[in-house]
Amino acid sequence: MSSALTQSLETLRAMLGGSDYSAAEIYGVSRKTLLIGAEKKVVSELSTVDEFFVSLRVIKGGRLGVATTNKGDKEALRDLVLKCQEQLSLPSIDGINDKEENWGAVLFDGDTALGDLVDKTFSSLSTEEKMNRTLNLEANILKVDSRVKRSGGVSYKDVFQEEALWTLGSKKALNLTKTWGVLKATAVAEDGVKVQSVTEEREETQYLNFDWSAVARGAATLAVKLLGGRKVEAGRYAVCFSNLIAPFFVALLGEAFCADRVLKGRSFIASSGSDAWPELSAKTLFSDQVTLLDDPSQRKRMGYSPWDAEGSPPERLVLINKGRIGALAHNKQTARLFNTKTNGHAKRYMPEPSPKVGFHNLLIEPSSKDFVDLLRTMGKGIVLYKITILSKADTRSGELLFKADGMWVENGIEVYPVNDLILSLSPRDIFSKVVAVGRDLRWDGSVGAPSILCEGVSVAV
Repeated sequence: MSSALTQSLETLRAMLGGSDYSAAEIYGVSRKTLLIGAEKKVVSELSTVDEFFVSLRVIKGGRLGVATTNKGDKEALRDLVLKCQEQLSLPSIDGINDKEENWGAVLFDGDTALGDLVDKTFSSLSTEEKMNRTLNLEANILKVDSRVKRSGGVSYKDVFQEEALWTLGSKKALNLTKTWGVLKATAVAEDGVKVQSVTEEREETQYLNFDWSAVARGAATLAVKLLGGRKVEAGRYAVCFSNLIAPFFVALLGEAFCADRVLKGRSFIASSGSDAWPELSAKTLFSDQVTLLDDPSQRKRMGYSPWDAEGSPPERLVLINKGRIGALAHNKQTARLFNTKTNGHAKRYMPEPSPKVGFHNLLIEPSSKDFVDLLRTMGKGIVLYKITILSKADTRSGELLFKADGMWVENGIEVYPVNDLILSLSPRDIFSKVVAVGRDLRWDGSVGAPSILCEGVSVAV
C-alpha cells in the first residue's frame, strides 16, 4: 500500500503531465515522531507529532516558480501548482540566479530509486514498553550516587521519516525511508552547598544500539564529578575539549566549508564570492593535527543517505587535510557558480523548498592516542566537559561566548572540578591551536569528534 506522501507525489506528477516547463522538481517529507518524557517517577509527556511537507519548483522561460504546502489533498496540490505559476514572474531566490542547468532532471529508474533505512524494532515495541523503559531510565539515574538527589527529566523520542524527490524526465521518484531515536537524560547532583546538572544525549539509527544504563550512568557520574567546582584565574591555558563537547565546535567549523556560505560572505576561510577560492585551496589555516572529513558512506550513522537532496550521489570530502584547506561542499547551484561539479552535498530543511549546502557525517579524524595520553601531553591545564552558550555565533567568524565547567589537571591527572569559566572563541581559534587529538571518537547526531587538546587558550572568569 502506497504512503500518503507517495500518493501526493503521484497526484502532483499527473497535474504536471501536460506542462511545458523546461524543468520541474517535486520534493516531499513525511515524518512521524513519538515523544515520551518522564520526571518525578511519572510520565510527564506522551505525544505523537505528524509533519507533512511538499514543495514544487518549476522553470519556464528562464524564470523560477517555487511554492510549498503542508497538505497532501488534491485541492492543496492544485493550489501549489497555481502558486508556482504565479511565482514565475520572479527572477530568483536567495539572491542567486537559479537557471535550468542548476538542477535539471535527475534520471532514475528501477531499484536504484529506492532506499530503506528502517529499523523495524522501533515500531515493533509497544508505546507502553517504551514508557516503562523511559521511567526506568530516570530511576537508574538516582541509583548511581547518593549525591544525585533527583533527575532533571528524561525523554525518549523515535522518528519514522519518508523522503521523496522527483524531477521532470525521471521515470521513478527517489524514495528513502529511515528511522532513528533519541535518548536524553539529565542528572542533578547536590552536596548541600552547590548544585550541578548534566545532560547526556544519544542518537541512534538502530534501536538495539541504545545503552539505556550508560546514558543514565553518564549523566549522573559527570554531574557528581563536576560538583563543587572551584574558580580559576584568568589567563592562557592548555585546554582539552572533551569528546562530549567537541562535536559542537566541529559543526561550527564545518559551516565555513559550505560553498553557499562562502558565496554570501559568511565563511571565515574566504571573502565573499568564488574568485578567492583557487588561491585558498591547499592553504594552511589550521594545525597539522586537524583533518576534517565528511564521510557519507557510514551507513549506521545519522547522516547516511545514498543520495543528497537533489538526487546526486554524495562524495567523501577531505575538507581539511592536516591543517591545509582541501575541498568545499557543493550542491548543483553552488557548483555551477564555482565552475565545478556537485559533490552531493545538497540539504533541505523543512519547510524550505530550495536546497542549501550541508554535510552527511562530518568528523575530525581521530588518532591512536588515548585520553590519558592527551592529559600527559597537557601536563597542566583544563579539561572541558560541559558548556553553556551565552551568545549566538557570529555569522561569518563563528565566534561565540560560552561558559564552561570541567576539571583542573596537574601532572597529567585530573585533580578537582572547576566551573563558570568564560571563553570567547571561534572555530579558527580552536583548530589552529590543536596540539593533539584523541582516539575516543564520539558521535553527536551526524557530527563526530574525539577529545581535542589545544594550547594557549584564553580563559576569563
